[in-house]
Amino acid sequence: MYDATFSLPGHTMIEHSLSVPLDRFGALSRFAADEAAAIPEKIELFAREYVRHGNEKLPRLVYFQGGPGFGGPRMAPIGSWLDTALNHYRVVLLDERGTGRSHPIEAQAVSAVGPTPVQAAFISCFRQDSIAADAEDLRLAFGGDPWAVLGQSFGGFVVTACLSQAPQGLSEAFITAGLPSVEGCADDVYRLTYAQTDVRNREFFDRYPGDESVAWSVAKHLADVEERLPTGERLTPGRFRQIGICLGRSYGLEQLHFLLEDPFWAVRGARRLRPQFLDRIGAQVSLAPAPLYGVMHEAIYAQASKGVGGRIHLFKNNLDAAGNSFGCHENYLVRRRTDYRTRIAATLPYFVTRQIVAGAGCIRRAKDGAAAYCFSQRADQMWDAISSASTRSRPMINTRDEPHGDPELYRRMHVIVGDSNMCEATTALKVAATQAVLAMLEDGGILPRMELADPVLAIRETSVDLTGRARLELADGGWITPIEVQERTREAVLRHFDAKGYTADLDASTSYLLDLWGRAVESVKSGDSSAVATEIDWAAKLSLFSRYMERAGATLDDPRLARLDLAYHDITAAGLRPSMEETGMLRTFASPEAVQEAMTTPPSDTRAKLRGDFVEKARRRRLDYAVDWTNLRLLEAEGTRSVVLKDPFASVDERVDRLMEEMDR
Repeated sequence: MYDATFSLPGHTMIEHSLSVPLDRFGALSRFAADEAAAIPEKIELFAREYVRHGNEKLPRLVYFQGGPGFGGPRMAPIGSWLDTALNHYRVVLLDERGTGRSHPIEAQAVSAVGPTPVQAAFISCFRQDSIAADAEDLRLAFGGDPWAVLGQSFGGFVVTACLSQAPQGLSEAFITAGLPSVEGCADDVYRLTYAQTDVRNREFFDRYPGDESVAWSVAKHLADVEERLPTGERLTPGRFRQIGICLGRSYGLEQLHFLLEDPFWAVRGARRLRPQFLDRIGAQVSLAPAPLYGVMHEAIYAQASKGVGGRIHLFKNNLDAAGNSFGCHENYLVRRRTDYRTRIAATLPYFVTRQIVAGAGCIRRAKDGAAAYCFSQRADQMWDAISSASTRSRPMINTRDEPHGDPELYRRMHVIVGDSNMCEATTALKVAATQAVLAMLEDGGILPRMELADPVLAIRETSVDLTGRARLELADGGWITPIEVQERTREAVLRHFDAKGYTADLDASTSYLLDLWGRAVESVKSGDSSAVATEIDWAAKLSLFSRYMERAGATLDDPRLARLDLAYHDITAAGLRPSMEETGMLRTFASPEAVQEAMTTPPSDTRAKLRGDFVEKARRRRLDYAVDWTNLRLLEAEGTRSVVLKDPFASVDERVDRLMEEMDR
């Protein structure tokens, strides 16, 4: 970052310049390099900082100007709100990208970048999301301390983008007249102003009655005669009426009165508008100084339902922009035993290191802004090994005893350490490998002794070391690596299955998944994840990132990679998974037909069949009913008849048959 410092009476003024990426979110990535050759990869961001003498240690406040398309205010002398703010903050007046000295946009510059689609993509790089990302880069360049943000009008839209994208960098947020609506579009905003605009019009004409006829005469003249502003733009009646924006300002009635002074003169006997008049009007309505305003001041609302482009995205991931975690819970039915806690404790090394085969992949950012790729999104969110808590301390295994079955026979193993996976094969592997481990333990098998000294520390160390060779301290004083944990666990499972004669009876899916488990571990061991890059999430995402970084010349700390990370977990049609599956970048595990059947046809060997049959018939008979995991209820005006299903594996029950027979009466 380049800084220039100037001394003013009572103040210091510092001018900052910072290089930032132009295309932060991949708007130009769909074009070939030659199509967008005229567009720079980096632009210079400019901001002017004011510091009152003696207040050099105050926190910073950054101001976002209204618009869009207008640069930060140039204040000399310092007054108004800035004078007050300097008593509490060091104030940064940002030239938002495309304005002032931050790569200012002009019409000629836009037309020079390429054909219309390229121009549109280029302009989209100047929206509030990119401005918010610029501000975050500037904050980090200042040292990373949280700062306050103040947004006026469109600046309020930028502030809400900051709150969404980088709330960790904000100490306070102030918005004046610029809070974006969740559902409203520009037309809705305009509609709300009509009544007040009419009131102000009447107030103006009542104060200056002669100006009404002047305004009408100018509008009628412009309908018949071509008049041009000093910028070369034609002044149309509609453009002329935009001077009414003065009505919303302090002393706006007087300002509008002065604008309408003496508009006409005679040129060779013809009635024309005076050059001075056109200068005054042009200063109010010309878009030449701020073309972004003309292009984007309505599009910032982005409501698709109102005809303006916008889209809701749903993400299947585990972290938001602020680092808050969302769980991915697995539930396994196990037999009730007195040594339950001891037995699940033996599985902790497996769960701590399972991320090397089933992690979703994550860009981990340090406080200084440095970025590194890790195995797991959840690793940094775990604060305990085994606990009854869930959100308070967030353990790897939650001991909630809610089996949804006969509590005398079963209990629930509630695993919350895993990532939310996008690749079908990874999801299947995560569950199948865990099922295999638990099946072995339920069958009397024993896992190798690998008790960890500190499972919470171990899960973090595993996540950040993509070699799989992080040194994890054992409780007995030795050391072990994540690769070794997974290899020993898998070998124990396979030996047990062979000894019991289970291996020969495994179905094709289970055999594939046990093999994938081994190949995934081997890929980490060899340092070459390409062999499983279509099957394992963290490897698939890493491959995607590597391709993009090579093509775009980006690094992991580039905001475009963060955007790509989100797109990978987008489960809407706009997400990457459908196209990655179509192109073979992600392997599918289940066919669409199998998925549909699973949604509509219950397994024939569990109580789900009983539950499904009951619901289907009750709906057909248009009877009121209620169901949960263990209860079937037929609701009647005179009471409720129910059946309790304690056995999860019972697909036949005479009580259910009788209850369904009663539906026919």
